[in-house]
Amino acid sequence: MLYNADYKSEREFANLKGIFNAFDDYKKYFEDEEAPIWNEVVENIIKYNPDWVGFTMYTAALTAVKIISKKLRARAPEIRQVVGRPPFHHGPGFAS
Repeated sequence: MLYNADYKSEREFANLKGIFNAFDDYKKYFEDEEAPIWNEVVENIIKYNPDWVGFTMYTAALTAVKIISKKLRARAPEIRQVVGRPPFHHGPGFAS
């Protein structure tokens, strides 16, 4: 199961100007751990009845993952959780 709480639709997602103009509203979600979106995500995870939940996380998603993880642990402590991220790459020759 893949669940992207930030995704709305192809049309809305493509409107980057609208996303940036609404950034202050977006940040408010992370100030309210009781916002409906967090419970919606947790309920969808629990309905799927997984043994494990994996979060692919970029730095910008840290607060969201912490909120969801905490709520999931409180509601379903038997579900194991793991967090990962895509590899970070500085470009050719960085390590040499």
